[in-house]
Amino acid sequence: LRDAENLLEQLTTYYGSEVGLQQVQVILGTTGDWRVREVVKHIINNDISAGITTINSVNNDGLDLRQFNRELVEYLRGLLLIKTGSDEAVDLTAEDIAELKALAAKASLAQILKAVKLFGQLELGFDNYSTLPLELALVDCALTPEEGKGSLAVEAEPEFRQPVTAATPPVAPPQPTAKPEPTNIPTPPPKATITPPEPGSEIEQMRLNWKQVIEQAPENLKTIAIDKAKDNLPKVLISP
Repeated sequence: LRDAENLLEQLTTYYGSEVGLQQVQVILGTTGDWRVREVVKHIINNDISAGITTINSVNNDGLDLRQFNRELVEYLRGLLLIKTGSDEAVDLTAEDIAELKALAAKASLAQILKAVKLFGQLELGFDNYSTLPLELALVDCALTPEEGKGSLAVEAEPEFRQPVTAATPPVAPPQPTAKPEPTNIPTPPPKATITPPEPGSEIEQMRLNWKQVIEQAPENLKTIAIDKAKDNLPKVLISP
């Protein structure tokens, strides 16, 4: 009773004496729009076209889409409770409960659960002026498991593949280098040694005589005599 009195005080404070249904819904934060039930019917019937048309009509009428989505989720929750046999937990009129039971008979528990999850996640980052989140959730509800897997495969990032590198040809082991064979350098023949003449021999006497001849020769003929001796006489005679 006290909550009702507080609500009446707020209504009279904001709107004066003329208070209608729309003002009450604004204060309570509800829309009470019948199209909430229509969207749920389209979800259960997998009627994407009719569902998108209904959502856009709500937006065109200027209703708060976030509040509309909250009521939609609450209605889907009631459908989930009816499907699981928890009728006593549903706080709705008898007419609404009968309508929910008719919808629950046509839908599977998995379908209802999927719809509750999809629309329940729209509260975070939901733009009040865009119908796209509601439309995407509606389309996703109508997808079969096989179609859902296909859409996930398209959205998945391409698998990173390692670049194929050309195989490196095997490196042949180094061939052993042949050692150069030693070349035989011919040994030069030994130089002939001149054996000096023995003292008192005939050659020694000739050499001494030859020295005397050179010494006694005139100065202008010594050079010529020596050159001639080198060309014609044995070395043993002209050696000193």
